Amino acid sequence: LLQKGKLLAQLGNYKDAILAYDKALKIRPNDADILFNKGISLYHLGKLNDANLIYENILKINPQHSQTLFHKGNLSLSLGKYKETITYYNKALELNPTYFDALLQKGKLLAQLGNYKDAILAYDKALKIRPNDADILFNKGKLFTTISNYEDALKCFNILLLNNPNDHDVLFSKASILEKLGSNQNAHTIYDKILQSNPRHTLSQLQKGILLANQKKYSDAMLCFDIILENSPRHILALYHKAIVLQNMGLLGDSILYFDQILSINPNHETALYQKGVTLIKISRIL
Repeated sequence: LLQKGKLLAQLGNYKDAILAYDKALKIRPNDADILFNKGISLYHLGKLNDANLIYENILKINPQHSQTLFHKGNLSLSLGKYKETITYYNKALELNPTYFDALLQKGKLLAQLGNYKDAILAYDKALKIRPNDADILFNKGKLFTTISNYEDALKCFNILLLNNPNDHDVLFSKASILEKLGSNQNAHTIYDKILQSNPRHTLSQLQKGILLANQKKYSDAMLCFDIILENSPRHILALYHKAIVLQNMGLLGDSILYFDQILSINPNHETALYQKGVTLIKISRIL
């Protein structure tokens, strides 16, 4: 019955999984493994209070059930109780210092809360267990990017690219750092690599356009923004940057049209309002 429940849960059939667990619990009412799996299924169904009651029951039977402590942390996370979440993750890690998922989730939450130093420590402990784990390396790289430690961020992304040279998320993250470091040509090359395999990778198309616009290659920049707008006519960032390019090209009337499109979507878009005002002043001076 336990294995049947686990199989049903793996298939996403949590209701029937719970029925199987309930039958098993009639035979073994205090079996922590059965209770734990039932709690997980309840959690996936969004029945957080019921799941929590199960977890509490398990911890009465076995206070050192590290998986339950970890999942109580996840439940607290779902409720936005971040301090409580960290407490449960720490308790799970006290019992099992190599609990990989607890280290990963703890690192992510600490990074989200701005506690970057402790987040890196959690990621480093996790990497001692799985040195090439893509999730950890990517999150660690993004964290280093956030704190402007670009060299260490690049190290993380380069390790990932050794294992998967065509990972678009990693390539894009690397290109963004190269731009920040002033290595625009290398960033451009990476954006092109992404777009060769996925011409609709909007972020790469957008950043490539911005990069070209900053280099005053306005016609090439416009092509990038137009490709985005072909597929997403209401893409505000593409509309905005196209309007700015038109403004820089001296095509002020056309620029106004694009600012107006943005303001029809979001009337309170402050930078569009400001830049439209700037453009109108330029037009009045010409007249």
